[in-house]
Amino acid sequence: MIKKEEVISFVWQHILLLVSLYVMTFGVAACVRSQLGSSVISTIPYVMASAGKMLDYIPGWTIGGYTIMMNAIFVALQILILRRNFEWVQLFQLAIGFIFGMFIDLNMVLTQWMVSENILVNALVQIAGCTILGFGIAMEVKCGSVTMPGVCLEQNHSCFNHHFFIESLIAFICPGPSVSTGKEQAEFLCQAIFQTYSWLDSI
Repeated sequence: MIKKEEVISFVWQHILLLVSLYVMTFGVAACVRSQLGSSVISTIPYVMASAGKMLDYIPGWTIGGYTIMMNAIFVALQILILRRNFEWVQLFQLAIGFIFGMFIDLNMVLTQWMVSENILVNALVQIAGCTILGFGIAMEVKCGSVTMPGVCLEQNHSCFNHHFFIESLIAFICPGPSVSTGKEQAEFLCQAIFQTYSWLDSI
């Protein structure tokens, strides 16, 4: 028999997951609006969305739309890496990736006012975006539910190669293009948040 406490814990866990996804996407949108660098997870979607506005042979999807497609690819890669060890409940990542993409498009609309030609203002927006993104990533992982496909891919890589998760996270980031400097800063903040906000373990 399912206990009431378990139901409450499950509901709270997934509310926290949704909140963390929204926080992360707000951070991503702020980094994009700063015009000083985007996160690795949104670099390819951002480039593809921008190219779609200029080139006829590239679909004119939004950043969120390309993010959803990329997350689906990440899930496919996990299946290839883990094979029989892949837990099919992890297909729920596809729903998480879809929500993440929708939240990005929503926050891209809500952050239009952040666009500025002042480099100092843009720098402040970039720092704020990185801080928010790092906190959102820490919340997402600590909530203990199904995480983003990109984060799960990094976790699987760390387990498969016997690396610490944060080392695999940084290894996943470093090969990225220079436009992704915002995510590198965010992951540094993410590591600090993991160490500082131990209270998330009790949620």
